[in-house]
Amino acid sequence: RVNGGGILQPKMGEEEVLEVRLSGFISASCETVVESLVALLRRPEEQQAFRDFCYRVERLYLSRCYERSKMLHRSFERMVLPSLETYPDPATLRKFEDEFLDLLHTSLLDGNYAILSQREYDDATAHEFALNINVELDKKQLETSMTDRFVDRHAHDPAAAGAADINRAILVYHRGVGMAKETGFFLFPKLDLVAGWAMESFTARFKAYGLTVLRALKLVAPEPEEKQTVTVDPEAAAKRKGQTSAFGRISLEHLIESDTKNLTRTLTLEEPTFKELVVIHRTAETAANTPAGRAIPVSLKVYSDVPMADFEIVLPGQKPVTRSFDLVKLIIAVLLGIYAVYSELSETSPSGEARTLTQALQDAMPILIAAFTYISKLIVQYQAQVAEYTMTMTKYLYDKTLTTGDGVRSHLGSSTHRQEVLEVILAYFFVWQGRARTIDMLGQTVKNHLATLGETTYFPVYEAVDKLRDDGFCQVDSQSLHATSELVCEPIDKALGLLDRFWMAMFRSEDAPEHDADPATTAKSDGKKTKFLRKIFRRKTPAGAAS
Repeated sequence: RVNGGGILQPKMGEEEVLEVRLSGFISASCETVVESLVALLRRPEEQQAFRDFCYRVERLYLSRCYERSKMLHRSFERMVLPSLETYPDPATLRKFEDEFLDLLHTSLLDGNYAILSQREYDDATAHEFALNINVELDKKQLETSMTDRFVDRHAHDPAAAGAADINRAILVYHRGVGMAKETGFFLFPKLDLVAGWAMESFTARFKAYGLTVLRALKLVAPEPEEKQTVTVDPEAAAKRKGQTSAFGRISLEHLIESDTKNLTRTLTLEEPTFKELVVIHRTAETAANTPAGRAIPVSLKVYSDVPMADFEIVLPGQKPVTRSFDLVKLIIAVLLGIYAVYSELSETSPSGEARTLTQALQDAMPILIAAFTYISKLIVQYQAQVAEYTMTMTKYLYDKTLTTGDGVRSHLGSSTHRQEVLEVILAYFFVWQGRARTIDMLGQTVKNHLATLGETTYFPVYEAVDKLRDDGFCQVDSQSLHATSELVCEPIDKALGLLDRFWMAMFRSEDAPEHDADPATTAKSDGKKTKFLRKIFRRKTPAGAAS
């Protein structure tokens, strides 16, 4: 069970299986995916035609995203960047705030993000990975009016079903799943874990005994039977649709529970991670410093590769709290002082008379001084630990931060564009090559191909087929899509012709001549633009340049 390096290897019973909801996020670049598909083609002319198709699809979707990007940019300028614009009417300001969050929510969903569910939040707060920092949320540090309204307005939104309660204060979205590993002896986490178990056992026994006595004296009513309530579980719905996957979690608590000898061994912990985590909030301090009538700046941050069991540390408004091991040491010091005074009081004087409290305190003074000194040391040590925890959290946030502020808008725009392009390219390729004839086969085929690239994800096959059908690249044998719907794609040359027409139609709609313009001048100008546009759009792309 232990290799030559002293690292514990997983065994039966030491690994927890965690069912994780997948979001359809493909982290591989367009170039990587395109080249992996080109490698499956044998004829050079097919390879070049498919590269050309991928390049044109990418440019087409980039143009389509332009209008949405402009709207998001205007909203970011109003709500995220410092602005001097004043809104005398509070209703107008609330309207802009709601529009900003709605637009951001739509952009995040288009980028295959999912809102944090209550089950995911409960699982994260109930487990620890490697930081061993206990934190709690201080909602007084946050301004929650905007996010609270958002949750109420989206109460019946399927994409927000089962959202965690914390989203009323901090909106959290995530996509992608990875795996983190940490190796070490974990001395203090082990001590804290054992102390926590002892505290929980003592508290549970004391509470059970106290309730038994109170009920016997009829001072407390018996516990009422629990009522069963129906709750929305997005993970259960996702599992039925095949959008979940099982990941192994090797936690310190599970390893020690399975074998107490692990207390003396070097261990390797494993924890699933959120590949990307988006956090949206406003602080109370910023709200207090914002003049009346101006928009309170919204803080946005994107974190990468955050372990699920430690993810609450990246949330704002968190403060470290005392660990179980610290409380045990403090309680022991207090009990020693009380015991010292009690033992001195219980002793009799040499004359046989009972000792007074003053005499007992005088005799126990050295022990009390030592206990008081130890308690003071624990308090100073705890304050130092809080400072150390804060420094660790700051460094952790710095290491995990991917982008902030207006950089989030740029990141979302490019990421959403890449996801849509990859969905179209992957769906078209496997139907075009005859490797998938139904929607169900297409989803499984793409998922298997992505697995060869190291991607563990759910492929949004229905959304991809909708895009193909809307653009005329694919025909479906039924109006409504279902798992057994049969798919037929257009040949690659016809698909390239369709892309040509889409681009020209878009060009004509954007550069339509004014009514009072000279027809001869307009025709000449359109001719020059058309030649230039065709030169750019129809140029052949070199190998590997499709991303």
